Amino acid sequence: MSGCKRLRQYLEMQLTAVREDEHFKRHKWFRSEEASRDIGFRDALNSFARLPHYELFAQTFREHYCQEHCDARSECPVCGHVCSEKASRRSVCAA
Repeated sequence: MSGCKRLRQYLEMQLTAVREDEHFKRHKWFRSEEASRDIGFRDALNSFARLPHYELFAQTFREHYCQEHCDARSECPVCGHVCSEKASRRSVCAA
């Protein structure tokens, strides 16, 4: 997200979305069971970020954030890139 005009807001919203994601909750529970203790959010996030599912989660969140929440999308190089990638895949883009 280098170059993101609203990086702090993006990261805060992404952390909130991760906490609410069912795949993350399940992953944290399984990892905690393996460790016989609550491993905590940070450790769960670190291991979750290495899973194949995380890349899809991150991509979907990035598209949603850039198109729906970023108030700097018209001037942000990241939003422009995300939007053009999505448009080339789906032939639709809300700028």
